[in-house]
Amino acid sequence: MAFILTIREQGSSWAGRDPVTSVHATRHETDAALVDYARENWDSEMDGDDPPAEEDELVRQYFENVPEAYEISQAS
Repeated sequence: MAFILTIREQGSSWAGRDPVTSVHATRHETDAALVDYARENWDSEMDGDDPPAEEDELVRQYFENVPEAYEISQAS
C-alpha cells in the first residue's frame, strides 16, 4: 500500500504554488521523507536554533514553529 505525504502552508498560499506532495511505497519511507523535509528546511526557518537529534522531536518542533502543516494518507 502506498502513502501520500502532503505539506501545505497554513492560512495563506505559496504564491499560487500547489502543496508539496510525494508518494512513497511504505509508511517508513513516508516518515523518512517528512524528516528529510524538516531537516532540509530547518536552517532557513528556525533562526539558527540547532535541530534536535531525535527525528520525532525534529518534526514536532519544525511544524510547531512554521506556518505549514503536513498530512500522511493512504493512496487509493
